[in-house]
Amino acid sequence: MLEHKHTCLFYRSKDEVTEVAVPFLQSGLANHEFCLWVVPEIFSKEEAITALSRAVGPLEPYFQSGQLEIGTEMDYYLKSGTFTAYEMMEYWDEKEKEILSRGFTGISIVGDGGWGADEHWINLLCYEQDIDNTIDGRKIKAVCTYRIDCFDITKIIAIGHAHHTSLVKGPRQWNNFHPKDFRNVRMQS
Repeated sequence: MLEHKHTCLFYRSKDEVTEVAVPFLQSGLANHEFCLWVVPEIFSKEEAITALSRAVGPLEPYFQSGQLEIGTEMDYYLKSGTFTAYEMMEYWDEKEKEILSRGFTGISIVGDGGWGADEHWINLLCYEQDIDNTIDGRKIKAVCTYRIDCFDITKIIAIGHAHHTSLVKGPRQWNNFHPKDFRNVRMQS
């Protein structure tokens, strides 16, 4: 299901996030990658830990070795009280160097962008476009989660256009959309 390095997950429920995030992070842990889960507002850190530990087993060894971190947007994106794409890109540059120097094989991130729907929208979109343009040259894979009912159609199109691929759960299965699919929506509206 996750065949690209920069994937968007438009979700409606905790179950949809868990269905994608848990196997993605489980794979990253198994491949000796540093894994980070910046949980959506609809999750608590404890719920994320419980969901991931059901698949992986006890998480304490991963936390102790520094291979796994789970936090909120305040721990990462809004740590300084505001968000800028430039600061976040600098953070990932340094984090990748640190992680690789510690012997990890790469980075797997699940990061939620719901906090950026309003006040931080332009900076968030710039960040997504910057990540999309540079992630191929890095040992970083990312799933960016967005609660679909928190964004209007214009923002959904912009988010979808800024990712290699976007997942949306239909009535029976996951649907995979590519940036060109979002361009087509823009042309039709």
